Amino acid sequence: MSVTISGWSTGEKALEWLSGGAAPPVVANVFLNSFYLKTRSSDLVNVTRKEVRSPVNINLEAGGPDFQKGIRVGERATFDSGVLSLGQVKLLLSDQVFKNSERPEGAGEQSILSLKDMLPAAAALLRAFNLPESILDAHGRAFDTYRSFVNAVFLPTSPFDEASFLGKGYGLLGLGSGFTPSFDDFMAGFLCTYNAGNALLKRSKLFVDATKAQKKTSWASAKLLDYMQHGLMDEDVESVVSSFLRGDGDAYILSMQDVVARGHSSGLDMSVGIVLASATIFDLIDHGSLAAKLSKSMGF
Repeated sequence: MSVTISGWSTGEKALEWLSGGAAPPVVANVFLNSFYLKTRSSDLVNVTRKEVRSPVNINLEAGGPDFQKGIRVGERATFDSGVLSLGQVKLLLSDQVFKNSERPEGAGEQSILSLKDMLPAAAALLRAFNLPESILDAHGRAFDTYRSFVNAVFLPTSPFDEASFLGKGYGLLGLGSGFTPSFDDFMAGFLCTYNAGNALLKRSKLFVDATKAQKKTSWASAKLLDYMQHGLMDEDVESVVSSFLRGDGDAYILSMQDVVARGHSSGLDMSVGIVLASATIFDLIDHGSLAAKLSKSMGF
């Protein structure tokens, strides 16, 4: 039986990637309320009933069939005139297009430095969650490896070493629990925040090599990490990053709680990366050691 589902938000990049390829996109992964499409350009489009918007998402109305029962991995989709079709399932894309907003005007070093008391509070909040098998779980199977990485990268008194961070980080991609493993989520949170701060400070951005990342973790996880490090982030993460740049500590904490709530530990792992990146940017401005202090306060 044919099923038609309406969308209420279409990500800017999702629309671009679906519209630009001659070859049809292919279903790469299927979940209860979402599925990933792999486009001809090897980009990832997330079709989801979840409410958080992103440049790479197609957001659908609530309800409808279990995607795992009606959509198969490897199935080809067609896209024409705003309609995405997969077998008996037709998705009517919304003309409401979501894209990331510009970073806040007027943000500067003094705005970030005003968060000195809020960043420790954010770290304390994250440690309080301490979900099983998260990057903060001292009893987790990978925790000793996470702690060794954090101690090597964030605890030295010398300035943050980008080459050391990347060199050690590549070896940990794919480590941890979850469809997007814990360390991948940590890296995504760190790099999207760190690069936003670097842009404000007019410094070069830091990127994981996407090809190398795909050799260490799943295709989907590597793609999502790549998008975030280039500034393509969902609206909840963007709210945290924007709050950081404009020095709004209350909004920073409140927005982070929305991020932490997602998945099992995915949001928590990502938030740990966001907080340590925030502290690292703070240290670049203040020539201090806040990242080291927060690392210790979170149990590393």
